[in-house]
Amino acid sequence: MLSLVLALAALPACDGERAEDSPKAADSGCGGDCDSATDSGRDSPPVDSADTGETGDSGDSAADTGGDTASDTGADTGSETGDTAEPPGGPGIVLFIGDGMGVHHVEGGGMYLTGSAGSLTMETLPYEGRLRTASLSGLTDSAASSTALGTGTKTYNGRLGIDRDGLDVENLVERARARGMLTGVVTTDSLTGATPSAQVVHVDDRGDGATIAAAYLGAMPDLALGGGYLDFEDALSTASVNLVQTATDLAAASSDGRPLLGLFADDTFPFVVEGYDAEQPTLAEMTTAALDWLDGDPEGFFLVVEGARIDHASHANMEDLVY
Repeated sequence: MLSLVLALAALPACDGERAEDSPKAADSGCGGDCDSATDSGRDSPPVDSADTGETGDSGDSAADTGGDTASDTGADTGSETGDTAEPPGGPGIVLFIGDGMGVHHVEGGGMYLTGSAGSLTMETLPYEGRLRTASLSGLTDSAASSTALGTGTKTYNGRLGIDRDGLDVENLVERARARGMLTGVVTTDSLTGATPSAQVVHVDDRGDGATIAAAYLGAMPDLALGGGYLDFEDALSTASVNLVQTATDLAAASSDGRPLLGLFADDTFPFVVEGYDAEQPTLAEMTTAALDWLDGDPEGFFLVVEGARIDHASHANMEDLVY
């Protein structure tokens, strides 16, 4: 690809759901106002998102624009060989979402891995920004937060891709598709979970898994990998998708013109420390497969990657799993 833009975002762990299967996550509960971190634990003043000017009363979430201009390491200029040809493909944009990943999760993640805060790779990216995603309901949930991250529009809790008036709002996946780019979603949650589904569908009830699954299949990205088989099961018989359900099948998948749908868990994935089934791909493996699947398109691609289980562990105060 010609360039790679990385955006890291965090959603507040304050919606009463169930946080990530990565050891980079460190302990932090909801706390008082549930600020979520950007890709840095450094303090900086938040900036209101420019949609309606309303911020609710709490439930701030932050998004990172880290690496807005970072070029992909694959874009070698060939200075040593004299080859100045760039690899094929348009720009690649990856939005990483650490669901429930607050400032203290990021700081603690660095301490866990290296012994010091501020040491994670994502904290060294050249740009940082923060976005308030407090909902119109006040203390946000993941549906409203993810809708704000994916559309720039504030809404009420429980709504996926729908604004205050009950109208559909265009999301980044749809905008990328309209530009001719390939699109994808990867998560360790059910694909019908609030965070990943708000990036794709328009449904007014985050708890209606069957309706969300049907909406997914009606507006499928080019690739969707995660859990949630039970929500999709009834609709799969008539769906025009390339379905894979094991890590082996994912590795062997080839394009047949249909969207690639990977369902590797009935609901959510296990926590990493609990161990995966032998045929369940890890988040890293799914992300690598997604990049391989999407890269090289002349118009580029947009990919959403969510580490979901930070949020789940944080809600339950499961400090052994958060770390």
